[in-house]
This record gives sequence, C-alpha cells and structure tokens, in this order.
Amino acid sequence: MNLRNPSLIAALAVLSPLTIISSPAWAQEMLSLQNAKRSRHCAPPFTWSAKLAAAAQSWANGCSLSHSNPGARPNQGENLAWGSGSFSTASSSVDRWYGEASQYKFSAPGFSSATGHFTQMVWKGSRELGCAFAVCGGQNFWVCRYSPAGNITNPGQFARNVLPETCASSTSPAPAPGSGGAPTQPAAPSTPPPPPSGGSSTAAGNWSAFATNSRGRWGFAAHRSSQGSAGEEALKGCGGAAAGCKVFWTTSDHCVSYAESRSGGYWYAAAGGAADAEARQKAIRACESGKAPPNSCKNTGAWCK
Repeated sequence: MNLRNPSLIAALAVLSPLTIISSPAWAQEMLSLQNAKRSRHCAPPFTWSAKLAAAAQSWANGCSLSHSNPGARPNQGENLAWGSGSFSTASSSVDRWYGEASQYKFSAPGFSSATGHFTQMVWKGSRELGCAFAVCGGQNFWVCRYSPAGNITNPGQFARNVLPETCASSTSPAPAPGSGGAPTQPAAPSTPPPPPSGGSSTAAGNWSAFATNSRGRWGFAAHRSSQGSAGEEALKGCGGAAAGCKVFWTTSDHCVSYAESRSGGYWYAAAGGAADAEARQKAIRACESGKAPPNSCKNTGAWCK
C-alpha cells in the first residue's frame, strides 16, 4: 500500500476498553462529527470513552499505519485514517469513512472491506467512542475505537444495525424495497394519532411508499409511476419534512398493506405482497415482530394495483 497517499484501512470490529487518558481539544469535534453521521441512520449518539481513547492512543503512538491485533482489543471496533494537508483533519477522516455509504447495499446487508468504516461508525449497537491522533512521518494518523464492536463480529446483525437514511426512529430497520414491513413505536401520543392520509390505488404505476413522523402520523402513496413520486406523495400526506416526516419504506409489490396497534403506544408496520391476503399477513407479522402486545396488531387497509 502506498502510504504517501491519504489512505484508509477497512474497518475492523472485533472484541473492551483499556486505560484512561484525558480528552484532547479535538475529541469533542470527532465525537460530534460521528454522532451527526449516526443520527442520519437512526443510531443513538456515542458517548466519549477515555478508556477507548487511551487504547487508541497507545496504538497510534506506534505509527504502524495499520490495524492493531484484534486479539489485543476484545470487543472493540477500529477505524483508521491517515494523510496530509486537507486529508489530515478529523472532519476529512470522518467524511471519508462516511463516504463509503454510497457503496453499501442496504438491500443486501453484510460486511465488505469497501464499506467497513461506514458500517462500524453507524452501527446502532455500538455505544462508546474513543479516538486518538499522532503525527507519523509527516502524516496525521487517526485511530478510533468503538464499543461494543460491530460489523464483522456480528455478521447476521447488519439489517438491524446499519439503517438507511430513510429510516424512522424505530425498534427495527426500515426494509428494502419489496420486502416486509418495519414496525416502530413513536412516543405514545396523548391522543390517538391521525390515520394515514394521501395516496391512491388508481394511479398507473408500480411504486408505493409510506412516510411517518415520531408522533405517529402517516402518509402513503399507492402505485405511482416512480419510486421518487411515490415517496414525495407519501411525504406530503404525512405533513412533509417540516412535520418531521420521513419516507421509511417503498415497494414495487402488486399489493401493499399496513397494520397498527395502539396498545402500549402506537405500533405500525407496512408490507407488500403479490396479493391482498399476502400483503395483509406480512403487515401483521411485521407489526408483531416488534414489541407490540400479542394479537394487538390489526390491518387497517390494503391496496392492490
């Protein structure tokens, strides 16, 4: 590998924090930058860990410009970046890690060395961050550690830990187009949330979409001509971005349905299928797969092309 160029090593996520150091002036910047990226993917913010930072600093001081031995950092994920000039800052390092998101396939979740930095940084189950900085041969060397570790130590957990930007605050990830629904529970409203608004089953097209906000308001569009137009109509029906609405699910299935439960909060799920019954059954299963009380999810509609 040519170390004269700004370089990034694929993120590894393996297995606990070590000793303590005080946080340097740039620590808050690194923490804020990564938390801003995480918020786009419905991941909770990191808290700064002095123990993780100490472990990272110990490795950075060695200037090896490579990943540490996974066995020496149990339950710690690791992201590295190094470079000079405009590639040497905390901001540029985080941006380069996050830039891998363009290569990540949310419809086929899993680990890839091409997206490892991104998936570890936004991994929903990781809760602590500690980073370090060193100057090595004229290059700035950044090391960040994460706990608990994510990505490659949890190969079957990508779908629930790496969410698309279209996610809503939820207990489960938003599904990819054409898949089953995504149950969620916004804060329980003081009064029942309004029913879905917008949408039609008369348009000639394949794309349907659902949008929601944290107060339980819905918008939907059925069988529009494009994924984009379906999303726009669903967003409008919910009340738009100003109301905190986000498109969290789209599908090109023949039929779409949603189910809801108002027991213990407000739970809902959207799903698609080849026929009315299939879409309704998937919506019920998706709603029940969250924490909605058993048998409390009911279908409230289905639309078929």
